[in-house]
Amino acid sequence: MVVAFLPIAQAQDDLETFVGGGVSGGIVATDNGGFDVDSADALTTQAEVDGMVGWGWGHARVDLDLHLNLEAIGTEGAEVSDVVVYPSPWPEWAMVQIGREQHARLGIVNPNMGVEDWDPWINYAPTYSNNFVYLGAGRFLGADVGISTDNGYDYFAFGGYDVDWESFGGGVGVATLQDAYSTWSGIAIYPAFAGDVGGCPDGDDTCFNLLAQLALEVYPTDPLWIAIEAYPGIKGSSFYMGTQLIANVLPEAPVNPFVRAEFLVDPDEVTFAAGHSVGLGARMDLPEWLRVMLEGKMLFDGDTTGFAAALTLAVHRPEPNAYSFTDPFGAAEAEAEE
Repeated sequence: MVVAFLPIAQAQDDLETFVGGGVSGGIVATDNGGFDVDSADALTTQAEVDGMVGWGWGHARVDLDLHLNLEAIGTEGAEVSDVVVYPSPWPEWAMVQIGREQHARLGIVNPNMGVEDWDPWINYAPTYSNNFVYLGAGRFLGADVGISTDNGYDYFAFGGYDVDWESFGGGVGVATLQDAYSTWSGIAIYPAFAGDVGGCPDGDDTCFNLLAQLALEVYPTDPLWIAIEAYPGIKGSSFYMGTQLIANVLPEAPVNPFVRAEFLVDPDEVTFAAGHSVGLGARMDLPEWLRVMLEGKMLFDGDTTGFAAALTLAVHRPEPNAYSFTDPFGAAEAEAEE
């Protein structure tokens, strides 16, 4: 994700630290014969606290999120698990990195694949795509190892237990941010994917799942960034693919609009994903610790057509780049000095 935030890191005898967090809330409304606010969005309604400490040959990071289902509060018979929903009980990050250019991350890691992130204040839009929610790899309790090159490419391999899909798996990927383009792409394999969590052909309990996460962003001009994603995969003998296109206009301005389209191929309905959509929205970062996002979109699912709108507000302390292997504090510190 090409969004630069400015942390306030302190260097003390080669020791760098960061403590931050954020609070966000989202609501979604749909046209179901009338325009009603359906619910607070539990994916974008969250409270977070995170911290990081870095030293010359590594760093450690912890990122704890509580995603909240506000509708369950005050409901008769509601339990804590009804109010505090995913990704509990697993944190977003809880890992130690050893090394820089050649590195290994151990713990709960997030492979750097795809445009979107768990935190809504990092994303372009208030609603999450099919790709993020239903198709891509999740967080892994395991390892992420790789190498970073002098020209800015990260090549990595990851594996372990995917805590979101409740399945063992792994894969490889490449990520880079260049002047003309960026990519966060890879391949993931699950030998025995959990069908009750993510879907399998014919209702099988488990199935082989091979998927690619192909994410490319190009910058033809400063006022226009275009992000393209394609997530093709095979579950058992069934093919599926989610695609997404986002056009960001004036992406580095305090207020900027975007256009987004999604298309889903899932003939055997093995992904639990929704259909297609075309949307228009805008976001505002003014000041830098406040993000406001609004989006309206048309939804197409079979012969059904509907309209949805979403609003997300986020107050947060701008954080370092969680995905940087070589210097997670350095890029943001350089911007702060300019």
